[in-house]
Amino acid sequence: MTDEDINDAYEEDDDYAANYDDKPKQDPKYWRNSAETTRFWNLINDEKIDELDAWITSDPNVIHIRSEDGRGPLFWAYEKNNNDIIDLLLNAGVDGTQKDADGNVPKDLRKK
Repeated sequence: MTDEDINDAYEEDDDYAANYDDKPKQDPKYWRNSAETTRFWNLINDEKIDELDAWITSDPNVIHIRSEDGRGPLFWAYEKNNNDIIDLLLNAGVDGTQKDADGNVPKDLRKK
């Protein structure tokens, strides 16, 4: 997949996060894998905090996206054990009490 293909996929999926704020965050019917969940996971995994901050600033609703397993950015930040990203997400308004499909909250995924 080329960078252009990835960018096209992100553009096709733009309305998902833009309209996400109107959807119940805990409702699994709104959880799905998308170009945006993949992009968010990659930015967290690669620890690109400046890019995350810029994206969140330009689209504050994006922090609420959830993949099909119910996990979202805060879950992935805890998996990565990146306190800077965890702080960024919490300060942006991510709910740290949200549960995934297995009943875990984001802190449950912190590696010991």
